Amino acid sequence: DRDRVWWRELWKRWWIPRHFDAALTVGTASRGYLTKLGMEPDRVWVGHNVVDNEYFASEAKEARSRMKEVRGMLGLPDRFFLFVGRLSPEKNLVRLLQAYRQYADGESQPWGLVLVGGGPEGEALTAVANDLALEEVVWAGFKQLGELPPYYALASGFVLPSVSESWGLVVNEAMASGLPVLVSNRCGCATDLVEEGKNGYSFNPYDISEIKERLSMLASLEGSERESMCLKSQEIIADYRLET
Repeated sequence: DRDRVWWRELWKRWWIPRHFDAALTVGTASRGYLTKLGMEPDRVWVGHNVVDNEYFASEAKEARSRMKEVRGMLGLPDRFFLFVGRLSPEKNLVRLLQAYRQYADGESQPWGLVLVGGGPEGEALTAVANDLALEEVVWAGFKQLGELPPYYALASGFVLPSVSESWGLVVNEAMASGLPVLVSNRCGCATDLVEEGKNGYSFNPYDISEIKERLSMLASLEGSERESMCLKSQEIIADYRLET
């Protein structure tokens, strides 16, 4: 997911096949990169980055059974896009906020945006949101694992806009919780977990207008279309489990 320097890639293509016989990697994108570096395709095995799917599915179901109570307790809007992760530069949240501003300007009743996490860019991002007059943004702060399921449960869709992300386990969590997903094409999981138009969409994280379009596309879905995406997410992620 990083920019490549030709001479460094040339050195890696010389060095890696001479020092390694086989590799275990986490996804299709990583496997493709290793084969470009000279490893034989039949000597590169793909494993899985996984979470406890059953935990997130069951906890999300429980939270949805108390939706009104949980929503009031957490101060969440009726419909919202959810981000979970560090508030750090590689997560690309400035562009997400700018894209969300464009999206909200074009809607009479825009979905909210809930950001769960803490990190070094917290104050700077709050300042950006203030400059953009984003009153719809909820800053939930850092949450431990056991506190996350209610946010996934009540969200209408999940978004991960990172410019650098070797996989993105929060996408697993969101899909196990039954959410459609919007995932940057710089995230390692996008190739394996996002089926375009079926359980979500991928996008270029450097293109603010494209991020805005993906937000609009997801928010404009009919209830039955969104429900179909929710089910597809759970179907896809079922193969990415601890037992596997």
